[in-house]
Amino acid sequence: MFTGLIESIGTVKALNQVTETTNDPWGSSIHLIIQDASKVLMDCQIGDSIAINGTCLTVLEFDSNQFTVGLAPETLRRTNLGLLKVSDQVNLERAMRADTRFGGHFVQVETAEIESIEKDGDSLRMKFTLGSSSTEHEGLPISSLLIPKGYITIDGISLTLCSVPNPSINSNNPSSFEIMLIQHTQDHVTLSKKSVGDLVNLEFDCLTKSIARTLVGSMSVMIDAAVTKALLSQKVLDSK
Repeated sequence: MFTGLIESIGTVKALNQVTETTNDPWGSSIHLIIQDASKVLMDCQIGDSIAINGTCLTVLEFDSNQFTVGLAPETLRRTNLGLLKVSDQVNLERAMRADTRFGGHFVQVETAEIESIEKDGDSLRMKFTLGSSSTEHEGLPISSLLIPKGYITIDGISLTLCSVPNPSINSNNPSSFEIMLIQHTQDHVTLSKKSVGDLVNLEFDCLTKSIARTLVGSMSVMIDAAVTKALLSQKVLDSK
């Protein structure tokens, strides 16, 4: 489990292909080596989990400054990690411990595209979109997971949603939203260094997902009950 509070910024040292290339551009496994990572390796062990840009990955090898993780084809298809290049910077966070203060929000991945970046004083206002083809996440309408002042994770960073368009008003793009990066956050994460058109990893707050799933399930039961009642009523009327 991760909180979305970034501990350190690492640097991509190498991406080594470990299986043969297939016709699928994301069909090969890769070993990703991250350096400048000493802060998240102080108590590391082989098999520990570290989130890279919000993607939970398993440590295969490490020393005092760098570590290696494996990127399976499914990870490459569902995240932006396959687009990384040597010298790119990434956000790093260790899995949370039960005996430390908890901030941010629970993070357990979609990808989104940066639509616009605007200065707002010393802050940055950023707009993201998943595109018209991305309307669901884990079977839930994405619009039900975007709540004004609610949480969202972008490249592993726990952030607050500033603006969420009303789907009924903006039906062609119900999956757009805005966040704001204050100066302190800009100085400690990689998101402020990205440009319009870049892809980011996206994860919705698991508590919001749980509530949405419960409501969707309840509505489904209520609709089924109403349909059953109507059918039974009609059958009684037909038998008279």
